[in-house]
Amino acid sequence: MRCQYSFEELTIESILDYLFTDYPIHEWCKMDSQIIFYILAIILMLIGLIAAVLPVLPGPVLIWLGALTWAWTGGFHRVSWATLIVLAVVGAVAMVSDLIATSSSGKKAGLTWHATAGSITGGLLGGICLSVIPIIGTIGGAILGALLGVMLVQYHRTRDWTQARQAAKVYAAGFLLGRLFELGLDLLMVGIFIVAVVVK
Repeated sequence: MRCQYSFEELTIESILDYLFTDYPIHEWCKMDSQIIFYILAIILMLIGLIAAVLPVLPGPVLIWLGALTWAWTGGFHRVSWATLIVLAVVGAVAMVSDLIATSSSGKKAGLTWHATAGSITGGLLGGICLSVIPIIGTIGGAILGALLGVMLVQYHRTRDWTQARQAAKVYAAGFLLGRLFELGLDLLMVGIFIVAVVVK
């Protein structure tokens, strides 16, 4: 099966039409490579939005890579380098703001780099362990794992469960603030991308 859309007619709607039309799975290998790359771009951006609430995945980077994939596939016709530069700036601000929020809350709680490592390790393990429940389990497991990792590392250092729990609470507050701010900027990135695609 060949793609029924010309280059000029390729839109998000036409790609979603491919995604949700009941074609046999073996027909997918016959789709034009252009459509496949557009679908890959959308998947990257969706994962980037999901990653906004995870402590271990760089959401802005994934969204930017999705936009770059779309731009490259379309010959930078609808999404230009100027748009990609704007998205890169917004993404950098999102990542820096999250880093500042997390590190400031960590200092307030008296955490060291060991606790940060515990947060990352716990987030990875929690996300993997609960990945049997798609999306929700992965997100919830990563968040709970990160907090548990902080608490266990802090307890190992202080041998005081009360202080460890308090440190985890302070870290959670900073983590939540950073994630919410990053999610807002991630949505802004996707909005800028959509405007660039629709307008052009």
